[in-house]
Amino acid sequence: MSDSWSAMAPRRREQIESGQDLTFTKVFLPFYRESIRRIACTSLIEVGCGTGHLVKEFTQIAQQTYALEPSPGMHAVAANILRDSRVVLINRAVEQYETGLRFDCVISHLCAQAVSDLDRFLRSCAGLLEKHGRFIFSIPHPCFWNDYQPYFEEDEFDYTAEQFTNATLTISLDRESKMPGIPFYHRPLSRYIDAIVAAGLEIHRLTEIFPSQEVQKLYPIRWARPRYCVFEIGRESAIASIRRSASSADSLVT
Repeated sequence: MSDSWSAMAPRRREQIESGQDLTFTKVFLPFYRESIRRIACTSLIEVGCGTGHLVKEFTQIAQQTYALEPSPGMHAVAANILRDSRVVLINRAVEQYETGLRFDCVISHLCAQAVSDLDRFLRSCAGLLEKHGRFIFSIPHPCFWNDYQPYFEEDEFDYTAEQFTNATLTISLDRESKMPGIPFYHRPLSRYIDAIVAAGLEIHRLTEIFPSQEVQKLYPIRWARPRYCVFEIGRESAIASIRRSASSADSLVT
């Protein structure tokens, strides 16, 4: 997997910095900025930071910012992007990252669909959370992605099953740059939900990403359906904690 990401790292930097990656600059950046400000986190770690452009934005909001990137090529690009920032960049996968630090917010942008062991990945990310922290991760929308990017042939695709392929990544404004060999696991939404629950987490928000009408006009072909979804999850919610405490108190009284 590292070799695939390493090979595409320089081109991904060019696409982002040139503004060709509309979805990154016009859709996801505003979404994450709003989410981080709403959570009001002071410490943050991005798991799988890629080129480092996203986590660099977070330094404007969070006081303490870390990033993990296992791919040697991506890490090299990120190190250059982040060289004058406050980000602590670590060349390691989250599953191998051992630390006593805990963060108000853990972010992972378009990584979960590339990991082979989803349960271990989510448990490892959850282990980095403060008690009332939030874990935000995005994935290609399982319900609609194969209609947009047919990584699987129609007669082979089974929405209900977990399926793997090595995909070729392209973006709307740069169809000529084909980046092959990208690991991609299709999983139904229920599989993600089961893994979230198994990691001891609960869903606070599920956002189906869709551009504004103004942004839609910038694409050569308008979005017909959401192409991505974002989970915002955490440990036990405050409401659930209150209810559990009240239930415990009631049982003691009776």
